[in-house]
Amino acid sequence: EPPAAFELRAPDQLQRLSSVARDLQASGHNLGTLADALANFDRLGEACHAKLGRDAQVLTAAMKWGGELTPAGARAAEAFGCAFRRGRCEDVDVGSVRHDMKVYSSREPRCQQTAAAFCKGFLSLTSTALPPIIAALVRKEEAGLLDAGNSYKNYIGKGKSKSDVTDADGDCTSPSGCGCTSLDATWDELEALIGSPVVRAAFRTAVASPALAPFNAPRPALRALSELTERLLAAVAAEGSCEAFENAETAGLLSERYKDVLRELQLGESPHSFEKAQKLLDNLEYDGCHNLGALPAAARSALEAALPLCQALCDAQTALEASRRMGRRDGTGLPLLQKLRWDLRVASGADLGEEKTHVWRHEHLYGSSGDAAARPCVRTRLYFCHNSHLEGLLLALSGSAVDAAGAVDAVVAARLGFLAHIAIRLSRRRRDGELRVICHVGRTGSEVEEK
Repeated sequence: EPPAAFELRAPDQLQRLSSVARDLQASGHNLGTLADALANFDRLGEACHAKLGRDAQVLTAAMKWGGELTPAGARAAEAFGCAFRRGRCEDVDVGSVRHDMKVYSSREPRCQQTAAAFCKGFLSLTSTALPPIIAALVRKEEAGLLDAGNSYKNYIGKGKSKSDVTDADGDCTSPSGCGCTSLDATWDELEALIGSPVVRAAFRTAVASPALAPFNAPRPALRALSELTERLLAAVAAEGSCEAFENAETAGLLSERYKDVLRELQLGESPHSFEKAQKLLDNLEYDGCHNLGALPAAARSALEAALPLCQALCDAQTALEASRRMGRRDGTGLPLLQKLRWDLRVASGADLGEEKTHVWRHEHLYGSSGDAAARPCVRTRLYFCHNSHLEGLLLALSGSAVDAAGAVDAVVAARLGFLAHIAIRLSRRRRDGELRVICHVGRTGSEVEEK
């Protein structure tokens, strides 16, 4: 007897699934969005895998894809690499023998692909494919990985069952605190929980948004957001056939994206819905950027109303989460902080003690005589990681000197976008040996601010 559930990953298995689906459709069976998804994969040549399950006469097929950097993301990362070279390294002979550069990445494929696309722009590479760049330049060995082990592998506490942290009414009961925000607490009550004045100001700015003005607490705002999303879905369904969406996505597939998110979040009902509203925001921002013109007028109106409301809720939640993590001394950023500490010590010429054996192989670049003294080597280390590591690093730095904490808190309390970055540059003046440190902070790839 065949197993009740199994996965299909090999190309020939997926081809057989597509063949069976076509036969079933030709026989009059309604495959719903499964047929749309299979056709879309074939059209775009995207990789995916399927999980099949059966119960009596019902066959359930779940398609999963993603985890890959989109073409738009690759273009943005490459453009950021070019801009970074022009704006921050204009006096560096990038890619030369005198440029000691290494690139490290986390395990996530998107991190590695982002690193490769950045390098393509940063080094002016002619290769059009990212895998060869990853193989040649991006280090993924254990010493270079930024992942902090199993305890930080899952960023939203995977493994906790809902029954462990909620009671019959859906309220949080976890003795250790799961990070849930009371959905009925007023904005003033939530603001009173925030210790940092800078983070409190960020929260106050978020809840003062015109989109949140009609609501005095998260629950009614989340319920209104759910209603707007349902209106969007109803308008798409009423239209029937819409203009072509981005990547040839069908109206059925677009609707399924939102239905999945709404089922998971239970906006305004689940105590976790405030914390996870970012999942809905990702969909709203994507469609607002790529599909707004193709949506029917009623759906477009619903999206344009839902987007600022969801953004304001996520901004408020980001500030609350930053305050919580500051209070419990979150350790997510420690691996990145340790690597940053090591790189700064090496670059500044600090005494490394027993650790100096790690840089002996580079001694010909950093020697004190001969050509090395005439043309000092420039050391560059690039780290690409999940944004939780960057947030963790900022949280670790927020407990530092008082004059720096305010600036760090302001960044921590804001949502980090794609290609958010911190660039730290050290330079030593030859005539007196003075060491100068400059830090550039940007919440997106197009935003680079000097702090």
